[in-house]
Amino acid sequence: MMRVREYLTMEATTQPLDGEKGRNALDQGLADNCFYEFDADSVVAIWHAVEDIALEEASGSLFAAIQEFSGLESQRERYEQLALTLDHIQLTGAGATPRRIPRLKFMPDRKGLVKEFRAVIYEGPHTQVAFVAEQQNEARDFDARRFTGFYTFDAGLIERLRADLNDLLAGRSETFREFARQRTIYEAERDIRRELTEQTDALAKAVRRLRVEGQRYRPRQFVSDLEKGLSRLVKWKDKIPKLIAQVEGN
Repeated sequence: MMRVREYLTMEATTQPLDGEKGRNALDQGLADNCFYEFDADSVVAIWHAVEDIALEEASGSLFAAIQEFSGLESQRERYEQLALTLDHIQLTGAGATPRRIPRLKFMPDRKGLVKEFRAVIYEGPHTQVAFVAEQQNEARDFDARRFTGFYTFDAGLIERLRADLNDLLAGRSETFREFARQRTIYEAERDIRRELTEQTDALAKAVRRLRVEGQRYRPRQFVSDLEKGLSRLVKWKDKIPKLIAQVEGN
């Protein structure tokens, strides 16, 4: 995704989800399969980087969810080129269907089930890549919109994301399950890592007390403190399956 920088504006900002506020993750580069908070400029830059990969491979298929079809007009020439270059290309959005582009299939989002998402999924002979982001605010002007999402090169995950989007458009589903599943897993991993950090610090403190406090801190107290921390971690054994079941069951 090195091409992202070619499309970034000076004002573009991206932050790790629940990360340090004010730190622009674009300065260090974005990691795949990690959730970020994107502004509109960052979304456009990553979007174009995926399109560039597709154009370079010059075959394969591309699926794009653009929120509103009206957003295509400024990109019409680019999508005419993509349609001529790739084997298959589909574009979905809400609103009036755009003027015909040869070899491009328009898929109207009649129920508006995909309207909150920007997604571009490319599956080629050598590279598979997807970028999916959900709008977090209610801004109508695109430049004022804020998104949360991720990109991935994992072929299996990409296939599930595309299948879910097709199910939404076909009326076979009412929620973007795989996106919700990925966010649930990401947030659970983040919380577990926080727990591990806290328990590592607590263990170091307990070991120090065992070393220096002598009769004031006996082994049974150490074991009790250790069990308290471990019990908090063990709860995740049941919690994660329940969280995933909730989003998969929607």
